[in-house]
Amino acid sequence: MKERILDTAHLEKIRRKKRMRKIRAAVILCLILVVILIWLTGIGSLYVARISDFMETVELRMRTGKGFPVPLVMGSETQGASMTAAVVMMDDSEVFVVSDTGSSLRNFQHGYARPGLSVGDTRFCIYNQGGKELRIEGRSRNYGTLNMAKPIQFVTMSADGDFAVVTQSDSYQAKMTIYNDAMDEVYSWYCAEEYPITAAFSKDGKKIAVGCLSSGGGRLFSVVYLVGKNSEEISLRRDGCLILAIGSRPNGDFIVVYDDAVITYDAETMEELALYPLSDSLLCCDVDAEDGVLIVQGDAGRDAGVALTVLSDDLAVLRSVTVGDAVRQCILRNRTAYLMGKNQVFSYTMDVEETQERPAGKDSVFDPEHKPLCLIDNRELLLLTAQQLTAAVPQQTEEGVN
Repeated sequence: MKERILDTAHLEKIRRKKRMRKIRAAVILCLILVVILIWLTGIGSLYVARISDFMETVELRMRTGKGFPVPLVMGSETQGASMTAAVVMMDDSEVFVVSDTGSSLRNFQHGYARPGLSVGDTRFCIYNQGGKELRIEGRSRNYGTLNMAKPIQFVTMSADGDFAVVTQSDSYQAKMTIYNDAMDEVYSWYCAEEYPITAAFSKDGKKIAVGCLSSGGGRLFSVVYLVGKNSEEISLRRDGCLILAIGSRPNGDFIVVYDDAVITYDAETMEELALYPLSDSLLCCDVDAEDGVLIVQGDAGRDAGVALTVLSDDLAVLRSVTVGDAVRQCILRNRTAYLMGKNQVFSYTMDVEETQERPAGKDSVFDPEHKPLCLIDNRELLLLTAQQLTAAVPQQTEEGVN
């Protein structure tokens, strides 16, 4: 009797194991089917790519480089930009990618006659201005190539890797096509009358502000369009002015630099929030900085009379200084304005109280060994020269005055 009870219990245990194996097999099969379904709908490849980007960032953060300077020989027409854990630089023939610890990651020739560069956090786009090809590149590999039906005017990329391509059009002035970070087309927008020259994604990447130029009645005018996949198009027009730059502030507002004023707009309604008038030609600006808005005005042909102005989010003046040097590029970081001149980098802090005993002067100056080409705002401020990529933290001058 006892043996029969034991046999029954043993058989029940075997049946339970078989049922569990069937359940596990069914769960695994369902998971496989879900993965296949997600992959076929395109969502899977998107998440795989994002996970890959994240793991690459972690690996770069853990990698110990040799530090700066990094030897580089590049042409005078060089563009440089910051990425997460890396910087990318491009001249008229080559592209270099270097980690923010000084390790060389990639180097390749782009082969474009008029190369353009647009950068996100983990990817960048190289495109042939006036040609039909663009390439999406990463810190360690190429993600793919797209060929447009019409010549490319410009490309702008969001922080998360979505990008908008503005091309010529037969029936319109221009066509803008928006792609996600998997290089799938999301939607298109057509500009019927004006000529797009610049654009910027909103901070959440859902909308794009497009700056356009046109003329009528013998006068030039500018139009800004706010475009989104599921939102109604909003446009605003300013007569007698030219758009020079568009950016997205850390608080989410759009900022537009015209040749006569700097204006911030609400990112949802494009309502004008604040205006700062410009009195001279714009030499350079940094409109995306955390600490404020940096504007440098003057004449590119003269070294004296250049004016530096730092503005708050509501475009109130935080500091205004007359700079006694030529300025080719400017960056605002850590409450300090860094400016690249013909042969040096100098800076002005926002935290200096200007008095008769302490006039407004350069707070620090850095004279590189080689001709400066461009500043790059990465984890630390970097300067690309004709021979190397080096740290560009200027040496303090005595009493902060040069």
